[in-house]
Amino acid sequence: MKSIKHEKGQTIIILAFAIVVLVGFAALAIDGGRVLSDKRHAQNAADTSALAAALSRVQGGDYILAGENRADSNGYNNDTNSTVEVHLCSDTGIVCQGLKANAIPSEYVHVKITSIVPTTFARVLGRNQVTNIVEAVAKASP
Repeated sequence: MKSIKHEKGQTIIILAFAIVVLVGFAALAIDGGRVLSDKRHAQNAADTSALAAALSRVQGGDYILAGENRADSNGYNNDTNSTVEVHLCSDTGIVCQGLKANAIPSEYVHVKITSIVPTTFARVLGRNQVTNIVEAVAKASP
């Protein structure tokens, strides 16, 4: 086969593009899997926190502390990587979706967990972190 001088180096360019594509697929598979796993775990933590807060409110305890403690036991506390908010649906600025039309908002506890998942491979593509936000609502009436 004859080599032509102006075609030298084509393989390096194609290989560079292929590496970027492979890193993109690795980012999607690995970092995407971590984000989905964290979202599932955060949703479970929010659900159990809402139930713990509702139970504490029915029993006359500090429902905010109960919800935050349950979230903390599931790995989500108020630090640099996650925040936990526990409120009543009747609190100002809180929107609880999915309540029935005749529901009394003060009977519902709302938990919102925001978690930050650092990425590994997606950094190459300019994505350093992904933020997950999950919410849960539980009725707190005897």
